[in-house]
Amino acid sequence: MQTQFVSWLCLLLLWPITWRQQAEEVLDLTQVKLKSEKKSGSAGGGGLTIGHSHEKKVIPLKVTLVSLNKTSYQLGDEVVYEILLENITTENVVIPWSADQGEPVGSGDIRGSIYLIAPDERKGDQLVALRGIVGSPSIPSSLKTLRPGQKVRIKAGGRWVFFDAEVAPRILTKLPAVFGVAGGFSLEGPAPYRDFKLITSSNKLDITLKRRSD
Repeated sequence: MQTQFVSWLCLLLLWPITWRQQAEEVLDLTQVKLKSEKKSGSAGGGGLTIGHSHEKKVIPLKVTLVSLNKTSYQLGDEVVYEILLENITTENVVIPWSADQGEPVGSGDIRGSIYLIAPDERKGDQLVALRGIVGSPSIPSSLKTLRPGQKVRIKAGGRWVFFDAEVAPRILTKLPAVFGVAGGFSLEGPAPYRDFKLITSSNKLDITLKRRSD
């Protein structure tokens, strides 16, 4: 009887840990090699600027930038980061859960993106190290249903480049400089996904960005 009690006690102690690990599953995009990658002519020459629309709704998820692989980068360096997505609603939320390899999208497919956000005082937030994810109803494993309160993590990598032809040279003249970097997430697809706008993490991590060493 005592042995059985101890066994039940151990299970009760381990259950919260096991549940938390399951609730924070990780999609590791760094282990997936892209079939084709966009290339820029120089380490400081590429990026995307965030556009805003008052007509779109906020994605019902909370985004947190969990980590960066370094605190100091040179332009063109590889950056590895991890974001946390949390369902903050009382209903299930479905998100894509596989790497986007640029294949044609079906009518019911959901596409998403994760990225880092670096500020620019003139042209607004700049997207850095963007990676795509995709999910299709025809492939159940490519979609993830988040229960209310459930959290998952996505790990991705890219390079510190700015794609905007105006932003890149201006930032270059200011380096070295400290940036408060946020994480971001977006979704697009059939209704209701076509009505969602980009969301930014509630936190920022400071990094030092430097010129490329000769």
